[in-house]
Amino acid sequence: EDEAKEAAPSENPPPDAEKGEAPPAPAKDAAPQPMEPSSARDIQVGAGEEDAEKDAAPPSFCSVYLAKFRGAGVASPPRPLLTQHGFSFLGSFLGLAVLGLLDLFVVKRHIDPSWALLTPPFGAMAVLVFSACKAPLAQPKNVVLGNAVGGAVGYAAWSLMAAVGPAAVTADHLWFTAALAVALTIVVQEQLGVVHPPGGASALVYIIVPPMRAMGAFYPLF
Repeated sequence: EDEAKEAAPSENPPPDAEKGEAPPAPAKDAAPQPMEPSSARDIQVGAGEEDAEKDAAPPSFCSVYLAKFRGAGVASPPRPLLTQHGFSFLGSFLGLAVLGLLDLFVVKRHIDPSWALLTPPFGAMAVLVFSACKAPLAQPKNVVLGNAVGGAVGYAAWSLMAAVGPAAVTADHLWFTAALAVALTIVVQEQLGVVHPPGGASALVYIIVPPMRAMGAFYPLF
């Protein structure tokens, strides 16, 4: 009987057996896991790339210039529709034609023959206004105020140099006055938030074209 009782399974299993859980294994010191071959290979590749970047020579001036000439990775704007070509042509043609007629029949005949209304800056202005009308530099505020700033700065620069002495506005020193007028125009436009490239041309024209200087303080208004 005693041998039968010892051979029979226990009627009361341990609590862990009732829950279906295995008894905890004895704690052992966790051994370090070996590094996977792929991870080691990635580290080696990364180290090789860093070494290659350090050893690579800096790009030459020509390569940098050619990259910028191609757009430096920026996609070119899409080609405009034919309707946009028509708007650009008609707008620029009619605008400059009206200026030319006003210059001929109003300014030259009734104001002063030495004055000129049709000046080179209007050509650059026509490109911005009629071809890039959505650009920030082509907005009406920039067109009107930016061009007026260029004319005013050109007149002020010439007047300042003339006050220094007659020799300061001779042909030998004209380069300095012209550079000063354009540089000051850019700074003033930036400060006022009315940057407009033809405004720089307006300042330059007043300095280098003598008939423009005949207009005096009225030049910024035109």
